[in-house]
Amino acid sequence: MDHLVPLAEAHASGGFGWDPKRRQDYANNLGDPNTLIAVSLSANRSKGDKDRRSGLPANVAFRCTYAASGRG
Repeated sequence: MDHLVPLAEAHASGGFGWDPKRRQDYANNLGDPNTLIAVSLSANRSKGDKDRRSGLPANVAFRCTYAASGRG
């Protein structure tokens, strides 16, 4: 599993102002299909903490879905 928007990116984009409960809720949100996504280990490692513009998936077929998620 991987966060579509990495936790470090969420923090840098305003999450630094969230209280601890909200940070925990974001990190563990299973109710929003755009928070956690299934990825291979290599995809997770290659994306790291990059934002969506710099961390496009290697799977070209998934890039449109990834970009259209409305996150990041």
